[in-house]
Amino acid sequence: MRQGRTRSNGRCVTGAGRGAHVMNISTETREILRNYKAVINARRREMGQKPLTTAQIVDEICDFVANQQAVFLGGHYILQGSINR
Repeated sequence: MRQGRTRSNGRCVTGAGRGAHVMNISTETREILRNYKAVINARRREMGQKPLTTAQIVDEICDFVANQQAVFLGGHYILQGSINR
């Protein structure tokens, strides 16, 4: 299985080979990732760029979230750069 590929059982493989990590994600999340991947890779193709894997897109999303001043995750507001707030 290629890196970042989502299996039909709802698990997202984020590594390759024996060291692969598997995440259980909801059907809705899987569909959101699939849609973003399709849009991103269509635009990348138009620009002559290589397509991104699902794992690379998740990395990009995490990078975006980490660079926000604050985020709301898990029912809590998190101010970036702060552990105890």
